[in-house]
Amino acid sequence: MIVAGKNFGCGSSRPAAKSLKSLGVSCLLAESINGLFLRNAINFALPALSLEGVSRMFEEGDVAEVDVEGGRVKNLRTGETKIATPLPRALIRIIESGGLLPLLIKEGYLKG
Repeated sequence: MIVAGKNFGCGSSRPAAKSLKSLGVSCLLAESINGLFLRNAINFALPALSLEGVSRMFEEGDVAEVDVEGGRVKNLRTGETKIATPLPRALIRIIESGGLLPLLIKEGYLKG
């Protein structure tokens, strides 16, 4: 998991989100996320939530519990909990499908 500051992903290209997912990053929490990066993260099934104050919520090595659908983020060491604006159901569906391409294949829009 990555916990970051403001405008995470600004200036990155499509491979950045895919690379993070490939490296085993399970979720991104940031003060704010660049819009293009957010969409690319979702397309590669990398859950990402913008949450004011999140960078002050965690220290290196802390463990988080994240409910992406509900927008709930909890630091298991301190018990501090914050609520982000949840992702729309359509974006959750892309993440649950393993990304945009797997979803399009599953729904018959693309050949597998």
